[in-house]
Amino acid sequence: MLDKNILLVEDDPITRAMMKAIMKGKVNLLEAENGKVGLELLQDHDVAAVILDLNMPVMDGYGFLKQLGDIGIDNMPSVFVTSCNFESDFYLNAAQQKIDLTPVKRYYQKPVSLDELMGELRLL
Repeated sequence: MLDKNILLVEDDPITRAMMKAIMKGKVNLLEAENGKVGLELLQDHDVAAVILDLNMPVMDGYGFLKQLGDIGIDNMPSVFVTSCNFESDFYLNAAQQKIDLTPVKRYYQKPVSLDELMGELRLL
């Protein structure tokens, strides 16, 4: 999997550092502290998938998904890893905001198992 760039969009620096350490040698991890920075990185890099937090300042995960279509990347495989307690709330909020969830391949609640996450990334 080292030939794949994976974009991690996560506002918490400790979580980003842990994910980077855990994934070192497994994938090429690009990091963004919010959705806005993540979109900028997508324009400059070939990315196979996105690991996306939901609640972030500047631009949250919902805003990130909305903007994907505007830059012509509306089918980017995305995996949500969030502290949001209820998956049903995630889908309800997305529906209320009229967000296309087609790119979302999986929803994980933090803390997530690295084995599960890496297994999901291998499938993308």
